[in-house]
Amino acid sequence: MSRKEKKEVRIIVTLFLFMIIAVLGYIAVLNYSNKKKERETSVETITLMTVDSESAVEVKLENENGTLEFVKKDEMWKKADDEKFVVNETEINNIISALSTVTANKLILDRNDSLGEYGLDNPAATATLTLENGTCVVLELGSAIPIEGGYYGMLDDGDAVYSFDESTYLSLFDGEENLKAEEVEATEEVKATEE
Repeated sequence: MSRKEKKEVRIIVTLFLFMIIAVLGYIAVLNYSNKKKERETSVETITLMTVDSESAVEVKLENENGTLEFVKKDEMWKKADDEKFVVNETEINNIISALSTVTANKLILDRNDSLGEYGLDNPAATATLTLENGTCVVLELGSAIPIEGGYYGMLDDGDAVYSFDESTYLSLFDGEENLKAEEVEATEEVKATEE
């Protein structure tokens, strides 16, 4: 092999090594970026309270739509002030599930010195779950959290303000129309058109 050929081989091998190093560097940067995204998007929840949902006997919702109270009679949920109201069991069970295992996304404030900042001096929604033994779980939700989404909130018997997931607790803002069984609404519409 001549000197010229040896030089060309060295250049090719050197370029090949640089290319391998560049590819490995690119893979390392991608892995780092993906791991960073995973850490940012993974939401760890804080379980604030867990109670047996089967022992729930009363649910009370207070929000901009008014106050709604539901009681469990003979294993069926009824509106406290209207026995004819047929409750959407799926919706009421979603609310009970959310209140029987209260989870928050993160702790915002240890002490509730400045509730007004979080909309908790006059909560947008208050939900109370009463159990057979008389225990009450009261969750208050305040202002919507900008950018991140969700709501500021706190348990009634606590001092801490937390962030709560919107999809889990959105049903606490429901009005009567969302908690009424759809079959009943359809039946009432047919009756109204027949008359």
